[in-house]
Amino acid sequence: MKISKPFVVAMTCAVFAAGCNRTPAPEATTPAATTPDAGMTTDAPAPIAAEKPFMIKAFAGTFSADGNTITLNTDGTYTSKMSDAMSDGTWTADPMGTELLLDPNSKAEADGKYALVSDDEIRALEGGMALQREGTAQ
Repeated sequence: MKISKPFVVAMTCAVFAAGCNRTPAPEATTPAATTPDAGMTTDAPAPIAAEKPFMIKAFAGTFSADGNTITLNTDGTYTSKMSDAMSDGTWTADPMGTELLLDPNSKAEADGKYALVSDDEIRALEGGMALQREGTAQ
């Protein structure tokens, strides 16, 4: 098989053209200093802190107000006494840690929904009753 001279010239030109389009190698840099703000300028935005995940075991505890009590256990179960009604079941929080859902074991009872006002207060979404963590200043 014979290769023609125009073909060889065309291929050589293509190889050289491809080599001319390469991105230059990055310049060598020195490692940044070990101080936390090294390399930051005054107009550079600060890094965004990662959202802290809701920790069920850390939030568990007893919340009460006016004789009403909800105890959130670290294993995801709860017990409550509202007026004279007793209830038990499981509790969960949304991933952002803004709402609690109490799911009673008795399906005759409605689920309870609470807003997480702070680490020491929950508030019923229906009726607005606020319960404070026991053992904290009220």
